[in-house]
Amino acid sequence: MGLLKGIMFLHNLLAEEQSGILRFGGARMALLDIEAGFWGLRQQLEALVGHQLTDSALQQAGANGGAAFARAFAPDVTADTAVSIFRDCVAAYQAAGFGQFTVEIMEWPIGRVIVHGHNTFEAWMMQQHKQAEASACVYTAGVLVGFINVLTNRRDIVCIQNSCQAEGADECTFELIPATETNQTAVVAFDPNPGLATETAVTPPIEDEKEPTAELSALLAITQNIASALELEPMLHLILEQFKAVVAYDGAAVLELDGDALNILAYRGPIPQKDALRLRFPLTDSKANQAVIESREPVIISDVRGDTPLAHGFQAAAGTELETTFGYVRSWMGIPLISRDQVIGMLSLDHHQPNSYTGRHSLLALTFASKVAVAIENSRLYQEEQNRRRELQTLLDVAAAANSSLDLDEMLSTTMDRLVDLVHASRAGVLLWNEETGKLEPRLIRPERAIMAEDMAEMVQACQSVIDNGKALYIAPDVSKGFLEPGAFLPLRIRDRTLGLIGIIGAEAEQFSQGQLNLFQSIADQLAVAVENARLYEQAEQAAVAAERNRLARDLHDAVTQTLFSASLIADVLPRIWERDLDQGRARLEELRELTRGALAEMRTLLLELRPATLTETSLAELLRQLIQAVGGRSRLPIELIIEGERPLPPEIQVTLYRITQEALNNIAKHAGASQATLKLLFLPQAVSLSIQDNGRGFDPSNAPQHSLGLGIMRERAEKIGAQLTINSQIGEGTVVTVHIPLANGTE
Repeated sequence: MGLLKGIMFLHNLLAEEQSGILRFGGARMALLDIEAGFWGLRQQLEALVGHQLTDSALQQAGANGGAAFARAFAPDVTADTAVSIFRDCVAAYQAAGFGQFTVEIMEWPIGRVIVHGHNTFEAWMMQQHKQAEASACVYTAGVLVGFINVLTNRRDIVCIQNSCQAEGADECTFELIPATETNQTAVVAFDPNPGLATETAVTPPIEDEKEPTAELSALLAITQNIASALELEPMLHLILEQFKAVVAYDGAAVLELDGDALNILAYRGPIPQKDALRLRFPLTDSKANQAVIESREPVIISDVRGDTPLAHGFQAAAGTELETTFGYVRSWMGIPLISRDQVIGMLSLDHHQPNSYTGRHSLLALTFASKVAVAIENSRLYQEEQNRRRELQTLLDVAAAANSSLDLDEMLSTTMDRLVDLVHASRAGVLLWNEETGKLEPRLIRPERAIMAEDMAEMVQACQSVIDNGKALYIAPDVSKGFLEPGAFLPLRIRDRTLGLIGIIGAEAEQFSQGQLNLFQSIADQLAVAVENARLYEQAEQAAVAAERNRLARDLHDAVTQTLFSASLIADVLPRIWERDLDQGRARLEELRELTRGALAEMRTLLLELRPATLTETSLAELLRQLIQAVGGRSRLPIELIIEGERPLPPEIQVTLYRITQEALNNIAKHAGASQATLKLLFLPQAVSLSIQDNGRGFDPSNAPQHSLGLGIMRERAEKIGAQLTINSQIGEGTVVTVHIPLANGTE
């Protein structure tokens, strides 16, 4: 029963899946590639279960397909229409491309039907492969049985093939008769249940059921492993182990074609695994392997110690190891691995006894090899997809590291540490171009290590050649030249400018793949952008520092320096004035006191500029008092400060009010010509109101340029915090600047 279950499993692959369409397996009959499809499937079935059970499987598949087609083609058949419909079904089978058929005798209701066939696809196929076989057209016979039994609403009509072109006859003759009239002749029977054994089917018994069953079970297990695993190496080792139940061997290897040589992907046998996986077989040095690859067919050497061309080729390839490493080998078989019509490698089997492999073994091995080819192809696709994922993630991680900081050294350190970890490099470094000196200078290496000065000079010289050429340089390991590790050196370029170079050194004895080299180029491009951004930021920061220094210098000159200069002049003349006019001396002394207090306030204001955090740490009222003292002391302008209901404010609002007040008071001191100014800060329940008023010459706001007197800056500052800024002024009547800020809950 184990064998029958295996055959039924195979039969389910051949059974009709959709009514109304003649099928063979999952393919339409009209589209079936007979040479590659039917013939290859028949060969595999024969290798699995033998010739007789293969015939049974195919004839029953044909009967099921023919029956399903007839039911869909004529669901309402009657006794009067059955004859014409049977002819139409045969014509449809012919139109599908399965041969030319003529219905000669129709004794109806069924007594006997004779159908002649010319160039039926099975007979033609046998002729193409030069195989003579009686009753070769089992699938066609099954189809005719399916037609006739459904159209007559019977189950006992069978088919006898009286002649076949595969045996040299002029035509194939099919006779359809009731089973009771067969006289024990071998027939093709019909059974609506898709089982393979029926009472009317004459199938000789199988003498040994155990061997095909074990082979079938092993191949099914191998198929399941291939379908459930994508990691190539462990899967190949597992299916090599399972394949030993199908074809006995001492040593087995799966070899991948790499250019003009074969590399071992997986091995199972007496040779130590580590040694076997290092073996590489150039095709020109191994005639047996070359014959397998070039012929695309199995090659068997019955005795590798024999006196045949292939045996001599095996002996020559083994060389001095014929009696040592390969001393156990007597029989050898090679099977091509073919995927998408391309030879991608081969399967090699060897045995310690001569004449161990036959044609049947090669058919079984071909079945196995096709599955191995699928496994390798699937694993390659999976590995490529995983590599692309890893490369993309590596690029994203390196990009994140490169953009993590605008400080050049910090960015390079973070990026190189991440790069070494992600690509498993032994070390990586960056050299940057110094535009002032016109030289390439080492900037950073990870992991950190001491390098001799002469070694560094030699390395810089080599990297300079990469900069000069403007192209990446890849160095493969070459022990003869002292290169134990792979190296990649890529220029850092942006907008046709060379910023430097990145060097990546791999692990010893490894090779960089093309995917890795592409990844390194993407990393170099990303790093070049990061270096450029860091340098631009550094330049902008330096420019900002210089601008701030210049502004502070101007403020010191315009404010503190002028105030101190005035105070110095008064101090010089004060003794003489005091002796001559005591009242005037007291007035000058008071003026000196105001100037020094103003200079102190100016210095405090400048310190606020140097430490911006003070603007939020100090209350707004205190900030305005210092500002008034500074401006008043410098301009000798009386400024009155009125504050009502003081309470803390959000930092952004506080800084904005301070800056607007600073701008307004500076305008008054420079342009208003005022003798008095008043600053009011009112903390209302749901708002804050700030006004700066002077009694100066005033101006016409409608004629004032938008950005004159700092008015534009004050408006922009107010808009950012949602405040309303109004300016009321008339010529000769002074100016009032008002800022009104609504606050939620009175605080924000």
